Amino acid sequence: MPPCAHGWLSYLNWKTSATDGPDVGVPATSPPEARGYLLVIVTPAGPHAILVRAGQKMQTVDVGDQRGTAAARTVALVITDLIVDELDPHAPLLAADSPEPPAQVEATAGTASAPAGPVSDAIANVRTRGPLRMAATAGVSKGIGAEESRCFRAEVDIGRPFVGRLIVGGVIGLVFIPRRNQGRPDNLSYAAAMAGVWTGWRIRALEVGLGPFVSPYALGGDVEHSGVLAGAGALARLVTPLSDRLRLVVATRASGYLNRIHVTWPGSGGFATPRLELAFTAGLAWDGTP
Repeated sequence: MPPCAHGWLSYLNWKTSATDGPDVGVPATSPPEARGYLLVIVTPAGPHAILVRAGQKMQTVDVGDQRGTAAARTVALVITDLIVDELDPHAPLLAADSPEPPAQVEATAGTASAPAGPVSDAIANVRTRGPLRMAATAGVSKGIGAEESRCFRAEVDIGRPFVGRLIVGGVIGLVFIPRRNQGRPDNLSYAAAMAGVWTGWRIRALEVGLGPFVSPYALGGDVEHSGVLAGAGALARLVTPLSDRLRLVVATRASGYLNRIHVTWPGSGGFATPRLELAFTAGLAWDGTP
């Protein structure tokens, strides 16, 4: 067993023997339980799952899209809970100056030879949670109508695990059209802020969500106007790991508006905000601690 694994397992310092003294006369070839040892086995149980066995207890841990130290921390917490549940809950911790040596804990990547029983209800209720994810993306959006111009947009959002794979989050952003057609009657510029909340699901590399938003806007040019648009949208994005915490994000969003503005210039066409808008963005995300 690697020294680092032995260190954090041994610190528990639990008495695993039924006697107050050392295990006298127990052959070295005896099962770990007979020698006063507690065998901990960690094996893969699928692409995103780990099977943990501690003595007669076991639990499958779904680590989701966690990687590196985040996944290791989740598995370590479950191992600790299983060890505590397996040992006598009434056994006291050894005093710091106690002459009795601390119990040893074995960890191996092998397959358990002894049958494992079900985990107690308290341990079975342990749930893993994904990371707090902050994303910044930029791209373009356009309504489906001919007078609904293409816009540039930038967004920042944050999503936090809530229950299981369910996540909740919020988003703020900026949508704008640079000034165009200067010197003509239909010259204009458009800028709008956007703020919304959303709820959705995180399924491995895919995130989907939906929620309402509001968008205060200002139309500039020969025709000036301001107001607030409102609606709701649906989001789907693919998240690809670049490192332990950094992610590449590619997203698409469909937004429906409850209200709109429409301006017409005789002989020069018109401008309208969309009823239905499609957006395509890309950027980076950072996974923090939930």
